Amino acid sequence: MAWLAEIQFVYPFMLVTLPALMMLIIYAWLKHRLQIPALVEQHSGEYVFYHPAHELFAANNESKHQQRDWLTLFSSCLIAACLCIALAGPFIFDKKLPSKQPYRDTLFLVDTEISMVLRDYLVNGERTDRLTMVLSTLNYFIDTLDGNRIGIIAFSEQAQLLVPMTADNNLLKQQIKRLKPAITGRTSDPANAMLFALSRLESRYAASEKKPSIVMISGVNRPPRAINPIDTAAFLRDKGYVMHVIAIGAGGRGAAEDRAASLIYQPININLLEDIANAGGGNFYIAKNSDSLNEAVATIRESEKSSQTETPVYLKEHLYHWPLGFGLLLLSMLSITLPFRKSS
Repeated sequence: MAWLAEIQFVYPFMLVTLPALMMLIIYAWLKHRLQIPALVEQHSGEYVFYHPAHELFAANNESKHQQRDWLTLFSSCLIAACLCIALAGPFIFDKKLPSKQPYRDTLFLVDTEISMVLRDYLVNGERTDRLTMVLSTLNYFIDTLDGNRIGIIAFSEQAQLLVPMTADNNLLKQQIKRLKPAITGRTSDPANAMLFALSRLESRYAASEKKPSIVMISGVNRPPRAINPIDTAAFLRDKGYVMHVIAIGAGGRGAAEDRAASLIYQPININLLEDIANAGGGNFYIAKNSDSLNEAVATIRESEKSSQTETPVYLKEHLYHWPLGFGLLLLSMLSITLPFRKSS
């Protein structure tokens, strides 16, 4: 019977009405018992003659009536108690819902400058452009960081939010298909992208102790000098954010494609990107192959995770149907036996 102590109520104030309802039922029952003899005397004649066996019959009949009356009173009170308990919404806690797994929010800054059309990768012996490698890198991250929330900002001259923080992998994969070279300008401005990311993140994470990681995927060579991207990365680190950098492209002109092209080959500035990562307190990777991407994903995945602070949640097993069903059963039985009690 230990489970009785575990019963709780959704509306416990309904139980307060039970004593008042009991008193009302008892009052109505007493009033009914006192009114019947008075009515009999009022409507009977001036002279009443009884059969010689009246006293014996009356005593026996009075005993039966008293038993039925007490049974009716008890049943009425029990029905009222069942209905009040059912209205109070009794329940017990059942199984505990699984806690949400620790997660890591990761914001990707994806460079879409015009140099992303340069084909300085060899994949299965064929030249592949940088943007294809960027999409491959993003897909790899999305698949590997399954269950984590990911956001994507596309940038070059301007920065635009492509996908807000979400754990919907299908949405992420659909949206990255919109990435095109020079979609937000021809040249890359990583400092502007970092400040744009900070403005978006601070509106949500300013008071949070657990800041999301920022991963910049870029092939920048000579960014604008208006704002130093290294100082910007250090500013983000002071705000509590960690900046990782993945370099897309080759670091020398030896990887240039030997064919006529209207776009001058532009190798990436490895030193600049590495300095950005160091200033941002993160790691620097060069997307040479899948092994380097594995290393990047492992580092980000094993970085400090944010577990949601929440009270344990349990499934509720509602019990109102038991007192409600029992009360309706008693009421049905009283209704069925009423014609027989009247005839007797």
